[in-house]
Amino acid sequence: MVKKSGDNSSNGLTWKWKTEPKKDTMNGKGNIKVHQLLEKKELTLDAIDYLCATVGIANYGASFDEIKMGILGGHVQLVEKNNVTMDFSNNLGSYMVGLNGEKKRLYDLQPHVSVSWNTNSPHIPIRKLITWYKAEFKAPFGTNSIVVGFQGLGKGHAWVNGHNIDRYWASWVTTTNGYNDI
Repeated sequence: MVKKSGDNSSNGLTWKWKTEPKKDTMNGKGNIKVHQLLEKKELTLDAIDYLCATVGIANYGASFDEIKMGILGGHVQLVEKNNVTMDFSNNLGSYMVGLNGEKKRLYDLQPHVSVSWNTNSPHIPIRKLITWYKAEFKAPFGTNSIVVGFQGLGKGHAWVNGHNIDRYWASWVTTTNGYNDI
């Protein structure tokens, strides 16, 4: 979202969106090579959940990305079908991660590549696997805080002026009255 100088014009939002291609994401083929875990990624088909459970890495809860767990040295092998063995004992782990929208930096005020956003349809797509949404709003004058409501968006990551303000999970409901503690 882009903060613009406030004025007395309409406060309504005009949404833009771009769907993320599913094929690579669903098949675990990212477009960024890293030697570390990046942020808290929400992936499909639970592939990362299975990996985390297998090696003992927490994949949920408060600050789960800061918990030090997993394989702590030793001999690591992957045995595939027909007893084909891959030895990972001396390898640096790396994962192909990331969405096309991250590579294109859709969250930046000025993405690094030309991107055409969908705006012509009267219906914004909902309940799609991965969709990037974008809106611009005019902030009021003054120093008061601005609250961004994510009702109806489910869960994901939010950027304001190109800065990741963390993930949101507006559909999560507490079992009792009170504040969510995620």
